[in-house]
Amino acid sequence: MPAVNPLRMIGFQSNIAELKKQELLLRVTNETAEIGGWEYDLRTGKLFWSELTREIHEVEPGYTPDVETAINFYKEGKSRDTVRQRVQACIETGASFDEVLELVTATGKTKWVQTKGKAQFENGKCIRIYGAFRDVTKERTLQLQLQLATQEFRSLFDNNPDAVAAFDAQGNVIAINQQMLVAGEIEDPAQVIGTHYSRFVPPHRQPEAQQHHERTMSGQCHTYEIELFTFTGRLRFVSVVSVPVIVDEQVIGTYAIIRDI
Repeated sequence: MPAVNPLRMIGFQSNIAELKKQELLLRVTNETAEIGGWEYDLRTGKLFWSELTREIHEVEPGYTPDVETAINFYKEGKSRDTVRQRVQACIETGASFDEVLELVTATGKTKWVQTKGKAQFENGKCIRIYGAFRDVTKERTLQLQLQLATQEFRSLFDNNPDAVAAFDAQGNVIAINQQMLVAGEIEDPAQVIGTHYSRFVPPHRQPEAQQHHERTMSGQCHTYEIELFTFTGRLRFVSVVSVPVIVDEQVIGTYAIIRDI
């Protein structure tokens, strides 16, 4: 199985970093965005939606649904079941809720919405439930993209046919893949996590290893050959692809992709 191109790892890092920045920006924007409201009066059986709540549902101005119709706007399955359960529990026990769920608008468009609810009781009986409502589709979509990118990168790291180790800016091991366990004769990752890379470098190659670490920390991806000790002390001659870990345009660590030659 061929080795994974290190440039692909850099691409994943850049994508993840950019998605994180977009997610943070959207979160801040949404915190100051207009928020819709809703209220259900159990004494009259009437449900009220604010105009923004109507706009999110893409219904006509002045549209007023009943409770069952409102619940049926949520996507059939987990989202609809969840909101039904939360509303019922809010009425029966006063338990507030805050859920992000899928909703299908009157025009058939699928959105992600955040719905919050609280209860008001009088003489031990719930008389109304009310709450906030907002469209979080962009934020949720970015979150899902970030999760996917992170999972893809993790798969690329874990399933790389070559040994891979991740280091922090100081050169301490923070993660290794399965192949590194085999190549490095390591029984448990805990044996090396937190260990400085110099632990595996022969004394006469220490200055060279330091130069390579500094070069990578300056943002340069490069390849070199060097002797390294396994965890059990055996000396191996290896080829190393050293890749900078870049987040928000800052190098925060390095990856070493190691192949025995």
